[in-house]
This record gives sequence, C-alpha cells and structure tokens, in this order.
Amino acid sequence: MRKVILTILLLTFPLVCCAQNSIPLKNGNFFKYKLLVMDNEQEYFEIYNIEKIGNEEYKVIWNEEDYSKDKPLRPLAEFIINKNGKIIKVTSYEIYFSDFPKNYLGRQITFWLPYDKRKIGATIPFAGFEKEMVIISEKKWKIWDVWVTEYKNITDMSGDKVKEQTEMYFDKKTGFRVGAEFLHLRGFSYILKDTNVDIIH
Repeated sequence: MRKVILTILLLTFPLVCCAQNSIPLKNGNFFKYKLLVMDNEQEYFEIYNIEKIGNEEYKVIWNEEDYSKDKPLRPLAEFIINKNGKIIKVTSYEIYFSDFPKNYLGRQITFWLPYDKRKIGATIPFAGFEKEMVIISEKKWKIWDVWVTEYKNITDMSGDKVKEQTEMYFDKKTGFRVGAEFLHLRGFSYILKDTNVDIIH
C-alpha cells in the first residue's frame, strides 16, 4: 500500500507543480486600471482583455481609455503569453513598440507576479522595462496586502535614460497587480478599479 501511495504522489507532483506555476487566467478575464493624480480619479484607464487561444497560451489585448478625447478607447498592443506569463509574440499598434521588441519578447507580462518570484530580493524581467525589477518589501497598500517591486532609472520611449522610480504592487493572494506609484511624479498612481477575477476583496 505504501508503494502505491508513493507512486501516486510521484506521478501527480509534477502536475500539481505545473498547475501552481501557471498564470490563473480564464477566457474573458479583464483588468481595468485607473489613473489617480493626488488621489483624485482621472478619466483615464488602462485595460487588459484576455482571450484563451490554446491549452497553454493567451492573447492579451492592451487598450487605453481616455475620456478627454473624442475617441476614448484605442488598442496599444497585443501580446501572446504562455502559461507562465512570458510574452512570446508582440503585435504593436504604436510605433515605439516595434522599435523596442527586446523590452517585450521573452519578458514577464506586467500584471502578474509568478509564484517562484514572491519573495524579497527576487528579480523579475517585466515587459517594457530595460532592466529587472526587484521585490523590496511586503506591506498594506490601499485594501490589499501586497508584494512591492521597485525599478529605478527607466528608459523612456526615445531610448533615453530618465531618473525615474516606479513601484508596482501585487496582491499577495493571487499575484495579480493591483496598482503602481510613480515616485518621481508626486501624486501619480494607478489602481485596479474593475476586474472579473477575485482580487477586489
């Protein structure tokens, strides 16, 4: 009997591990982030819509919604990600994405923190950033218990270095991003306002 139990455990362990390391998305999921300036909500959003396109791949459609414009909703890019949240294909609707494919291909989608990176000191090659971000702490942010990632000296769209410090906040329970603060721009931040994933507790 012990041999039978041990055999079952050995056979199922890789499957459990693989499932736990996979990004927990479903077809039709969405994440809608709103811009805050000095804690005042602006009529500007970033939206990620998810389509499942295979057993282990998803299409992520990245849109912006700006109600100060005549046509508020426009797509910025599409990403194909694998089960670990790594970008394997980029389709750009903005010219600067095609100029910097190295900052997107093979890098981690920015709205999810992988399981094996949820520890202080871990580094993550997030898409859109030239260098890796690092987890510096865990704390309470707004209504969430979060992991805090930090990035300094980002590269802007023209390829120039700027003295920028960004923190992103990831829900400790799910790993999904719930907000960000741009510390070089006092009072500017993003917060998760709507989603059909169980994050807004």
